[in-house]
Amino acid sequence: MPQAKKLIALCLTILFICLVLFVVLERKSAPPMITEGIMNAIEQSEHGQKLALQDYTDFEWDSVYILRPYMDPADLTMIKGAADVDSMIKYHDHINLILFVRLDIAVKYLDLSRKYDFTNEDITMLKRDEAVFTINKSEGHIILQP
Repeated sequence: MPQAKKLIALCLTILFICLVLFVVLERKSAPPMITEGIMNAIEQSEHGQKLALQDYTDFEWDSVYILRPYMDPADLTMIKGAADVDSMIKYHDHINLILFVRLDIAVKYLDLSRKYDFTNEDITMLKRDEAVFTINKSEGHIILQP
């Protein structure tokens, strides 16, 4: 009988750890409606229109990092929680990562298709009020310029 209690305790402990990890990782991923809202706004915009990220987010953030393909969020050592971002960006060339930060802590992130690309070559950090992009549409490709 003591073996059964140990097994139950072990199973409950593993279940609890999995639940905590799920909550922590899921908490950082931006809800799909935010990603879809940004993509819809870009698609429906005219060439030269502006897109302010703060208009499409419903959570607190004070700066945003734009990471290009193959970059590793863990390289942002000054941002707490960046290493926990569950993005495939470091392995793929078809996404950009938008990492929202508040008080140097990663709060949310979203993977954005490179159909909507950024002009920056490296990691770009923008303050909340600077995260406004001009939308340039040409030949089926969309470039977002800060």
